[in-house]
Amino acid sequence: MQPTGKPEQIRPSIGLYFSNQPPARTPSIVRLGRQNLDMAPGDRDYHVTDSFVLPVDAEVRAIQPHAHYRARSIRASAVLPNGTRRPLIEIRQWDFNWQDQYQYAKPFWLPAGTTLDMEYVFDNSDANVRNPSHPPGQVSWGWRSSDEMADVWIQLMTRDARDRARLASEAGRKMAAEDAIGCETLIARQPDYVDLRNDAGNLYLGLGQPRDALRHFEVVARLQPQSAPAQYNVGVALEASGRIRDAEPHYEAAVRLDPAYSLAHNNLGNIRLAEGRVDDARHEYERAVASGPGNAEAHNNLGAVLLASGKGSDAIPHLQRAVALRPTYPEGHFNLARAYGSTGQFESAIREATIAREQAEDAGKADLLARIREQMQIYRAGIKP
Repeated sequence: MQPTGKPEQIRPSIGLYFSNQPPARTPSIVRLGRQNLDMAPGDRDYHVTDSFVLPVDAEVRAIQPHAHYRARSIRASAVLPNGTRRPLIEIRQWDFNWQDQYQYAKPFWLPAGTTLDMEYVFDNSDANVRNPSHPPGQVSWGWRSSDEMADVWIQLMTRDARDRARLASEAGRKMAAEDAIGCETLIARQPDYVDLRNDAGNLYLGLGQPRDALRHFEVVARLQPQSAPAQYNVGVALEASGRIRDAEPHYEAAVRLDPAYSLAHNNLGNIRLAEGRVDDARHEYERAVASGPGNAEAHNNLGAVLLASGKGSDAIPHLQRAVALRPTYPEGHFNLARAYGSTGQFESAIREATIAREQAEDAGKADLLARIREQMQIYRAGIKP
């Protein structure tokens, strides 16, 4: 929408299309792009490049470049493992007002090992009639149209769900790493922007960089000292850094500020269990379930503690709830199988263990897989574990 200089009444309408059939296939997405843009005033030839190697075969369905006013041109291509280059899109005269998603009339497959690459050229000079700044200024990445972006979104289909999961994982990590750079750029401008700090912290946690996450979460906790989520996030980052004793008081602070904070109760339960305080752990898990009935992990943990205490029958409803809330939960299915086995329900135990085995294989959880296989031999022999 463009400003007109006066109030305008907007009357949007949308169309919703329903089907009685679930989708047969689910697409995935890869974003090429950089968020460390730094264009000097007057730079007429600023280049931005990026690439990604496909870990699996993928069918290209659509493509969408996205930049702002200073972009001059964009091209994207696929370099096959044999060196052949296949163009994906080229726009020689970029116009911010006419960007769109482009769907291929004939989607095509690219083999694993193909490199997707892109290049933008920007003009941050007075010669660019679309440049929003006169005289031109220093430009970095940002959400505002007066900032810049350099993205190419590519919609892909894979041959099966396992390939899609692998593609999503590797592409997701690449995109998260770039998003963290973008967050740092924006935080440098607005250091007290709490939502940005939380976004950055969560991105770093997902990237396995808890110390960087802690740096941002601690600032949020200082800015919002009465926030239970802020205390919880500091605890999570500390625990992920291996500082479990330091994490504990932050979880305790979170539940003091919000006694119904299910996630904090669950994590406290984990700490109590690691300390050998089983009754205290069960109490925390019970509070986690009571305050967060949709917390699948809390249901699983409470079920596991009850099972370890010889209360398999009491554990079953919680474990059933855990896998109902999160169907793809190999640990939950494994614990439910154990609970069934402890009560002599071996057919049900084998069914749940089979589900757990398949999910553990897909997730590459070798240690869990070995435990599942060991238990399945017991169930098939009709022996209580």
